[in-house]
Amino acid sequence: MTEPYGTVKFYADQFADILADVELEGHYEDSADNIIQGFYKAIDGWLEYHKDQSEAYKRMKAKVKAALDG
Repeated sequence: MTEPYGTVKFYADQFADILADVELEGHYEDSADNIIQGFYKAIDGWLEYHKDQSEAYKRMKAKVKAALDG
């Protein structure tokens, strides 16, 4: 059964799935580094997304202001 979204148990299960991929030796012996780099890449992606979204909101605000002031 899937735990309710947003609960501690839900996130623990998500992290457990990722940690299960860590291998010391074998085909994916660089898995720990890949997981860490993937985490950084995900954070950078969200930061870029929110920066872009912030710019979109600023443009929308300017259009609304121009329409209301015009």
